Amino acid sequence: MTKNDAIMQNHKNVCIERKNMQGSSFNPYTEKQHSLITDSSSFSFRETSFHHLQFVECCYRFDGDESICIDIEDEVLEMHFRLQGASSIMRNARPAELQPANHMLTFQQDGPQQVQMHPVQNGYFYEIRVGVSHFEKLLSDFYRPSTEYDSGNPLPLTPEMHLLISQMTGTAYTGNMKSLFLEAKMTELFLLHLQQSRTLT
Repeated sequence: MTKNDAIMQNHKNVCIERKNMQGSSFNPYTEKQHSLITDSSSFSFRETSFHHLQFVECCYRFDGDESICIDIEDEVLEMHFRLQGASSIMRNARPAELQPANHMLTFQQDGPQQVQMHPVQNGYFYEIRVGVSHFEKLLSDFYRPSTEYDSGNPLPLTPEMHLLISQMTGTAYTGNMKSLFLEAKMTELFLLHLQQSRTLT
């Protein structure tokens, strides 16, 4: 468990707390790992955070369908890449089904949301969380977080995206060099998403 985020089990429900990325705890470079094991599920998280950015690699297991709570503090942009496992979430008043080899970009508002996780023994996702002020500064010329790029619709992962994620999770860089590398690859991933979403609309 980290000071930035927490995972807890309460009344047989798993709740993942995601702290405010504008806070000072997201300024310095940090790498942390934490995990949770229950009777029917398990999570293992590896997180790298710096400059209001967070890169989350998660391996997980669910023995059956289970609803989990994600409690988000303040607004954040999330790029979610599902490599293994499936889930469903309500987006824009309708369910969005996230399947293996899907990805989704969403603008998350403050407050809790429920995610229905489906059974899987070797679930895996990679997620990039971006503080809004950082992302607006980075891509202010064409990004409006709550409008045209926040459809919440899952899209297929492309081979180029798979390659970038593999490079990010397997990099030998450390410290400041790793932060520069991850931020550059994050921008590439976003541009690939943007290109794909425009092509499909």
